Amino acid sequence: EIALAIHMPELGLESEMPYHSVFNALYSSGRVRRNATYAWNEQQSPSFLEDNLGISLFQRQVYTASKKICSGWRLEYWDPELQYPVDMALPQYRIAVEADGPSHFAYNTKRALGATSLKQRLLEALGWTVITVPFYEWNNYYSEESQYLYLCGKLKNNCLLYTSDAADE
Repeated sequence: EIALAIHMPELGLESEMPYHSVFNALYSSGRVRRNATYAWNEQQSPSFLEDNLGISLFQRQVYTASKKICSGWRLEYWDPELQYPVDMALPQYRIAVEADGPSHFAYNTKRALGATSLKQRLLEALGWTVITVPFYEWNNYYSEESQYLYLCGKLKNNCLLYTSDAADE
């Protein structure tokens, strides 16, 4: 709340009211969502994505392999219904690929954290097919060719993505 007040003074958080009350009022009015959406759209400019700011090497590798399978992938796609970014997506087919690094799992386990599981369930509830690429599987493939074949298998098993019309786009 303090960070919002400092970094986004236009939200009007300079109030005598406790910060949580101000934030709840702003959230209810839609001002927080509008500002967050505006900030997200600014980050989606081609120059921002070209710089790959905030995108891990792992996510870039998965994205590169995805583009070899078929065109049309959107990196860091924002789904307006979900209000979450998706690592990469084919929005026209409602297919999302999530490159889940170590921070998505409980320490020293292969069990996804609650936020990661919730995001997947929400996407699926909105009609998306979600393909998860966990880091511990991806790290078994060292060459670009083996990574490509691994991802082909994940996509084929989960959505038959790259057959006929999808590959032609």
